[in-house]
Amino acid sequence: MVAAFYLSVPDRSRFWTFLPLPPLALWLGSSGYQCYRNWIEFGPQGWRLGRSGDCFIFILTMSIPVALALYWVLRRAVPLDVTRVLMIGGLGVAALSAATLQFYHPFDVTVIDLAIHVIAVGIVIAVTTMVGRRRLARPFHALRRFPASR
Repeated sequence: MVAAFYLSVPDRSRFWTFLPLPPLALWLGSSGYQCYRNWIEFGPQGWRLGRSGDCFIFILTMSIPVALALYWVLRRAVPLDVTRVLMIGGLGVAALSAATLQFYHPFDVTVIDLAIHVIAVGIVIAVTTMVGRRRLARPFHALRRFPASR
């Protein structure tokens, strides 16, 4: 979410877009390793859906208050590229929710469970981008002008 804040300031570098990539790679790599280990131990039984639906609901519901807080902070921002800011912000929101899930996750990650997590993260990013684009995208002439301080 830090990258979203920096991207919402017009004079910041676009390289802030790449800030979430190392944690994303770490999350997918560590979860992928757990999936591989679980597949070796349990074989085809690791492909069952099981309680992955609970993870899906947790990520989505946990993302709602965090996304609202992100919108509340960014509502006065005037980003040049609204879509990029919202996608990175949505990724940060979903990542925070997925990281919180790890404290309550009742079992090792399976292939299906990881796919459900990725789908939930994708939905959070898409909804955050679609809903926020209408709210944050406004023409520059419509912005309120603040009186100069004396």
